[in-house]
Amino acid sequence: MTTHPARPEPDIVALVESEIGRAVRDACDRTTSPYFASGLLDRALALLQARLAQVAQHRPDLHDRLADHFDVPTTPGDVSAAVRRYAHAQLERRQELAAPTTGPTILDADVAGAQRLHASADAWHRTPPSSARPPPARPR
Repeated sequence: MTTHPARPEPDIVALVESEIGRAVRDACDRTTSPYFASGLLDRALALLQARLAQVAQHRPDLHDRLADHFDVPTTPGDVSAAVRRYAHAQLERRQELAAPTTGPTILDADVAGAQRLHASADAWHRTPPSSARPPPARPR
């Protein structure tokens, strides 16, 4: 009879921090706007917060470890809020460390496209140049 080795206990703190790190990197890589990055991060954290709610139901010992790590009460709402605050702090720090862009950005392309569109609209509404003399009259 074969025996299966005991499964190591998951390090819930490391798992949560790696999920947060992945979400922060994805949000920063997709946009330079802090507002859009915050929205992307919140969307990515929704799945993590749902998983944390399941951990609170099925593995309260792991949930207590997370609460101890973030130094918050053990209620699921408090742990979820602490994870969200930590993730947004990581996002702000990463955006502060990011070098500002020096070359053209996607917004520059939008401005150039809008200028071309405006110029073509002006050309469409221009009246044709008038001739100096009226056309000759036709004999009847």
